[in-house]
Amino acid sequence: MDKYFATTAVQRWIKSKTMADEYIRKADAIRWVKTECNPYGKPTLDFESGKKVIEHLERMPSADVVQVVRCKDCEYFDIRHWCNLNENDFNPDDFCSYGERREE
Repeated sequence: MDKYFATTAVQRWIKSKTMADEYIRKADAIRWVKTECNPYGKPTLDFESGKKVIEHLERMPSADVVQVVRCKDCEYFDIRHWCNLNENDFNPDDFCSYGERREE
């Protein structure tokens, strides 16, 4: 299997995931590659290509990603677009480091 096919297979998998916009968890990507290299099923990646992809993934730095609470979902945000914590008005899609998700 050539390097191009291994790369496009991984890119197809990444596009199929829906996580915080475009970020994926490294562990999920590695698990997918191991599944695709399964010798007992119909593998779409050969073992050597899969091994190389996993080595590259393991060397990649993880993104510093944190889920945020948008103002519209925050317990301190009211209907007038006022933040009762920061005592200021904000747009519903804004966020800050103090936001706490409102209980439904």
